Amino acid sequence: MFKLIIVEDEHLIRKWLEIAVDYSSLGIQVVGTASHGQEGMELIQKLKPHIVLTDITMPIMDAFMMFEATKSLSYEKVILSGYDDFQNAKKAMQYGAVDFLSKPIDTKELTECLQKIVLRLRVSTRQETPFLEEYQTLLTSIQQIDTQTKSFSKFLNLCTNTTACTLPFLPLQRI
Repeated sequence: MFKLIIVEDEHLIRKWLEIAVDYSSLGIQVVGTASHGQEGMELIQKLKPHIVLTDITMPIMDAFMMFEATKSLSYEKVILSGYDDFQNAKKAMQYGAVDFLSKPIDTKELTECLQKIVLRLRVSTRQETPFLEEYQTLLTSIQQIDTQTKSFSKFLNLCTNTTACTLPFLPLQRI
């Protein structure tokens, strides 16, 4: 599951964001919520989320200050703004925001945004550990073959030390 944090100063919007999307079906778990950038920064540093949904304009610390304070950490940033403001969108992109959604937030648009992010995260996670599952499967197969080979070798050694040898699936005969 990918971890998500919601940072939104408006209580009703924050609560709505927690339930608006079926996060679990996307492979996402909401691990925390914050009412301003200072709390958001602390959660990001503590929980190390994969995704952060955040408003821009908030009391105490805005989203850009939060991004600056957490720039050493890698996470996907989605901006939620009540303003269709080109300057804020441009600044958000400079901080690496992957999307800029205007309020009121459309559930379908948010879901599609999150689906794209999850797909990108899955691909990047897979690239960090390329073919790991295939390697583990191959290793298990080799270990099974090795065990079978050792058993067969023991059987052959036993047969060569005796005058007659039978295989369980063949009629009695000399080898």
